[in-house]
Formats: sequence, C-alpha cells, structure tokens
Amino acid sequence: MKHLGFLMAVMVIVGCAGPKKVADRRVRRIIYNDDGGEVKHMATPDIKAMLDQRVRGLLGTQVDTVFYNGQQDFAKAFYDSDIEGVEIIGDAGLREALANGVDPSAKLIGFCRSNGLETFWSFRMNDIHDSYDRNLGKFKRDHPEWLLGSKDVEYPRRSVKAAIWSAMDYSVPQIRSHVMAFIEEVCGRYELDGVEFDYCRNASLFKPTFEGKPVGPEHLAILTKFHRRLRTMADGVSKQKGRPFLLAASVPDSVKLCRFVGIDIETWLKQGLIDVLIVGNGRVPFTMANRELIELGHRHGVQVYPRIDINSNTGDRIFWQYREAWNAAAVNSWQCGGDGIYLFNAFDADRLGRNPLPEALRQIGDPQTLVGLDKLFAVDVDLGKVGIGNGDLRFYTPRENLVPMSLVESGRFVRFHVGEDLTAALSPTVELRLMIQGFNTNSTPGPQFEFNGQQLGNGSFKQTKPGAGWFTFSLDPAHVLLGDNKITGSAGSGQGASAVLSGVELWIRQTADKPKHTPPPAP
Repeated sequence: MKHLGFLMAVMVIVGCAGPKKVADRRVRRIIYNDDGGEVKHMATPDIKAMLDQRVRGLLGTQVDTVFYNGQQDFAKAFYDSDIEGVEIIGDAGLREALANGVDPSAKLIGFCRSNGLETFWSFRMNDIHDSYDRNLGKFKRDHPEWLLGSKDVEYPRRSVKAAIWSAMDYSVPQIRSHVMAFIEEVCGRYELDGVEFDYCRNASLFKPTFEGKPVGPEHLAILTKFHRRLRTMADGVSKQKGRPFLLAASVPDSVKLCRFVGIDIETWLKQGLIDVLIVGNGRVPFTMANRELIELGHRHGVQVYPRIDINSNTGDRIFWQYREAWNAAAVNSWQCGGDGIYLFNAFDADRLGRNPLPEALRQIGDPQTLVGLDKLFAVDVDLGKVGIGNGDLRFYTPRENLVPMSLVESGRFVRFHVGEDLTAALSPTVELRLMIQGFNTNSTPGPQFEFNGQQLGNGSFKQTKPGAGWFTFSLDPAHVLLGDNKITGSAGSGQGASAVLSGVELWIRQTADKPKHTPPPAP
C-alpha cells in the first residue's frame, strides 16, 4: 500500500512516546460542513469551477473551519483508494480528473488551508444513503452478513429498519478494521488539521438499534475501545507532522441518546478521546436539547459547537427562505454557551431561489453581529411523525414537545428556546404565528391558546386551504422569556380528532425598514 511507510512511522512514534492529548483553543466562529457534492458531481475536470461552487465563497466570511466529506459509507470514495472493497464514486468530471493524475479532494483541501481555513476530513461513521438508493458499494456487496439488515428484505416504509438496513455492524471486528484502515489512509494521504467522526450520519451502529432497543454495556465498551485506537493514531500523526492533529466527533443531542446507540460520551471526554465536540444532529435547532452536552464538554475543557441542519423544519423549510431563522438559531447556540456555530447542509439553502447563505455567513459567527437583527424562532418538527426518509432520525433525536401537536388531547404543549432578552432590545415588534390544520373553520369558539401561561386573545386568521391556516397574535415583548417558552392549546367545541398545531413561528423585528414577510403555503 502507498501509505504503509507513513503508518509504520506513526506506529513507531506512538510506541516510543505514548498518546498525548493535544489542546487547541483555536477560534472557530463557523464550522462549515461540506458533503463533497461539488467533487462527486464534477461535470468536467475543471478544478476552478469545482472550487467556485462552494468553498471560494467562504473566503471573507466568518467561516474559520471546513469539514470536508470525501467518502460515502466506507465503501465508496471521491478519490482512488487503496483499501480493498472501496470503489470510486462520482460523475465523469471527477473520474477524468483522477485518470489525469489530479485529485480534486486534495485540491479542495489545499485551497482551504492555503487561504487560512482550518480543514478536517469528515467521516460519516455509518452513512445509510444506500438504504434508500439500494446502491451498495463493493465492500458491502462482498459482506452482506456484516450489515444490520438485508437488501433482500422489504421493510415497512418510513420505518427505522427501512432507513438503516444498510448500516454496518460495528460489533464485527472486520468492520472496525476496515473503518480504521480507511481513516488511516486519509490521514496519511491528505494534509489535514484533523478529522471528524460524524455519528449523526448515522448513529445506527449495533444490532439492538436495528430492533429499536438500547445497546448493552458491551457495545459501549467496543466503541470506546475503538476510539482509544483512533486517539493513539491521531497522536502519532500529530507527532509525525510536528503540529496539532485534532479529533472531532458529532454526537446525538444528549448523554441518554448517545448511550442508547453506543456512544459513551462521558467516558470519551473524561479520557481525552476527542478534542472538539459537535452536539446534536441539527434537526431540532430551536429545542436546544443539547445544553447538557455543551456544559459537559466545557467541564472537560473541550470546545463545543451546536449543530444546525439547514434542512430542518420539514415542510416549510424556514432556513431555505428566511435569514431571520439563521439569526435566531445562532443566537440560541451562543446564548447556551456554544463556542461557535456548526452548519450542516448549508449549501442546500438556495433551493427556493431565496438563498440567505451569503449574508448569514457574515453575521451568525459572532454574537455582536447578531445584535439588532430580526429573528425568526420556531418550534421544531417531530421527524418521527412528519417527513419521508427520516426513520433513521427517530431513535436518536429529541421528540418531546414538538409539532405536530394534537389540539384535542389534554395536557399537550410545545416548547422552544429564545436566546435573546427582548426586554433589553430596542422596541422590538413581536408576532406569534400558529399554523392549525384539520379543524372546522366555521365552528365557534375556535382554537384557544396560552403562551407562557397567559391566554392569547382573538388573533387574526388567514386560511391557506380548507381546514388549515395561520393564526397571528401580537405579543408584548415582556411576555417572551429568555430561555424556554411554552404554548398550550385546545381545539374548541365542534372539532374532530384531527385538529393539530402543525407550526409555530415567533417573529422578532427590530428594524423599522423590514417588509412584512409573506407566509408560505401550508405543508
């Protein structure tokens, strides 16, 4: 193998010196996760055109770090791997560049580092996109017995099993050896500042998860031992390069959810197995369920970055439409103690032709640049109830007090976080908007709501389609709490069992020249 000499040197160094944690307190205002789509889908071998798609536009913004993903499910790569069972995946332009001796991944990494952007390789630790397209790489085709499920079985649509059947079983020693070889190859081949282990793409690691059950202590021990090997490898790379080489990990939103899937995050932090912690899969950015992990990371001297997935809020896709939503999610992360912002799927933001990304990258990476900006807070969506292809998120995403919420069941409420003290803001205008679906618009009285225990009056109503529409209420800023805010509701008489609260938006406007937004249609 091409990199055997490098790996032997690393082993010798580690054997002599022993592992040593590298502390790095670099400022990372925004970490930008790049899934490598511009490399994978190169139409031509033009490197400049590839760089122009995403990373060139990061220069001059508040982005300090790029996490680049150049592989897919440890069976496919965007480069010519020497690992047995790993195939090249990509379009004609990528293949032509590689055939000509040009590695676009190396060019992208080199461009970032030469322009002062810290660069990590992002490993998706059990990517399951092939559960949906059923296009298994050679390694998985050769060893179907090492997967959690089977390609030959039709699992129930939207179920956890349908989402994660192609995940690799980390209890199999050969799987861990294969993953380790892949990681070592990348560390030896590319000039990187560190690597990320992304367990939010995906956290299906062991057989119990496939059955919807928590893993056992033996699974926690297996993964922790594996990360000790990764720590030893990284420390050797650091000594060989003569500079810090860091390990980052993206994990589910809480200690409980981490342990459910096999991640003993408390032990990892206590033993110094990671240097940078990314908290949450980013699909519930307004819930701020990851506050526990922010505090835990800081207790162990590790910098912590809340993750925001720009594809959140299935249905209206508010991050695709409103830069105010980016402002609100970012201010929440800063107020809860985050050391910076981690953006995932940010390149999807131009899907509706209203791309808020360029301006957002110049604002959300510093609490001071967020002061005085308009913000849109929201209640997150329970992806166990809404969305296609989200079965994989159900077992490690917080699901409490989200929308949709039944309006005919008593005792139900939704909750969301507001990370800005509106009593300190300069005369903000506060508007609460509630989307109701499945109710009789002709029935009186209509739905009734309370915001933080106070009865809301008769707000205005705009019907978007039969049985659905937005209720809008003007609020006193003093009624909005710094921290968690709570909404309860009831459908009123004459309503059927299908009446639900399906969306919540809290608009904070602090600038007089902002036009009122146009509500999107109901999902």
